[in-house]
Amino acid sequence: MTNFFQSNWSKICVAIIALANAVLWIVPSNLPKLISRSRPVLLGRYSVERLTLLIFLIPLSILLIWLVSSNKKNIKVRLFKFFAVLSVFLIGIPIIDAIVRIQRTPRYVETGKTYHRPPDQNIKIRIEDVPKADFHLPVSKDGYPSFDCSLTVDSRGFRNQTAKESCDVLTIGDSFVEGSRVSDEDIWPALLEKETNLSVYNIGMSGSSPLQYCNNFSGLGITLKPKYLICMLYEGNDFRDPPRVELDYLEKKETNLGKASVEKSSAPAQNIEIPKSFSKKMRDYFKSSPFIIAGKKILIDKFGAVNLPKSSEPEPMKGLSWLPFAFPEGEKEKYYTFEPKRFLSFYFEKEKFLSSNVWKYISLSIVKMKSACDKNGIRMIVVYAPTAANVILPAIAGKVPPGEFYDFMSLKAGEIPPKSEIYADFLAKSDVIETSLVDFSKEQKFEFIDLKSSLREKMEKGDQCYFTYDQHWSPDGHKLVSEIISKKIKEMENPNPSR
Repeated sequence: MTNFFQSNWSKICVAIIALANAVLWIVPSNLPKLISRSRPVLLGRYSVERLTLLIFLIPLSILLIWLVSSNKKNIKVRLFKFFAVLSVFLIGIPIIDAIVRIQRTPRYVETGKTYHRPPDQNIKIRIEDVPKADFHLPVSKDGYPSFDCSLTVDSRGFRNQTAKESCDVLTIGDSFVEGSRVSDEDIWPALLEKETNLSVYNIGMSGSSPLQYCNNFSGLGITLKPKYLICMLYEGNDFRDPPRVELDYLEKKETNLGKASVEKSSAPAQNIEIPKSFSKKMRDYFKSSPFIIAGKKILIDKFGAVNLPKSSEPEPMKGLSWLPFAFPEGEKEKYYTFEPKRFLSFYFEKEKFLSSNVWKYISLSIVKMKSACDKNGIRMIVVYAPTAANVILPAIAGKVPPGEFYDFMSLKAGEIPPKSEIYADFLAKSDVIETSLVDFSKEQKFEFIDLKSSLREKMEKGDQCYFTYDQHWSPDGHKLVSEIISKKIKEMENPNPSR
């Protein structure tokens, strides 16, 4: 047996390499899981990561086969050539990547003071609420009507027509404040300015976090001397488990956003350097790699629409048959799609939530901003922005069989309640974050706005407040949010209106 392996080891190695490649090509990725998470599906069967690996393995396998088929005479030469090629690749790619990074304009800029876009931009795009070429559900429905969109970035890197030196209202948050996929004139901060006749300055920024809200507020917001700070917390992203290093930073007693004074502070606030763990820095570095970004785009463009099932012949997929979801039913029905993680974003037990790092992170961020507001004579309003999943959950529970919803959640979640209890459990926990914030607003004495009931009521009447194939608010959603916040500010401006 030993002699057999010694005399045929190169053939055995070639067979193992070929078999490994064949298995990876034959076995598809988990399509329902990919689709439920809005991940690209390439060639109708693979994730981007799997196809990237398969393509990378082709030249690597050829090199390995060439290496293992060597003999005693040429093995040293081939080993040298193999490692030379490998070294050139491992050293050359990072060098080229670094050169390209220097030459390209970054999408976002993060300094010690603020997190923002590159300044002075005017971007024109066409918004189409349709499934991506690489993303497909068993059935496709029409989304929000297409429209032209303008995104104006001021000289400070924020979404405003001009960089104001002062303002009455400062808005802060993530993409739900900046206004993702909505034109300049239709985002709720712009509408709020028209409805209240107060000057509004928007420092919301897509992809930012509560700690970055504190950073933008301290580095810029306080210096604009606003009367009101509107901090919007999005259920989908802001209530994730925070990085330990950020939480530790917020817990430091010396982390203050503004100096106490009788009058409004005109001096720049404390320069907060947002800490990052090494793993977070590495993830951000690789995610921003020009090679990875360009390679992913090429793969999606070339292979995303290949072998996709036709909508007229939908493939049954476990847990996905109820999507897109019609709400409300009837002539005014609109359609919505969800990822399992959108339901998990509000799935907390009250006691565990209040003792969690998530709540500690959020509450500390609010306290830091509220303290700075008090020192500078600013009135703080916290607005809770729910996911479409939370808004529509009661309608889903009344229409989608528990087993289907259970299968859908199983694509992402680990431990979930049994089918017979799943809706009761999710509905019971759907208000935990809101009620916690209501109680906290009374304790810390800031104004609080919960948008969920208003959004649900509007959507029940047939208004499409969220896009179908995107998590963000549509122009209709922004209009409603502006009306609600405007009403609150008018009440605060005139608490005792004459009858």
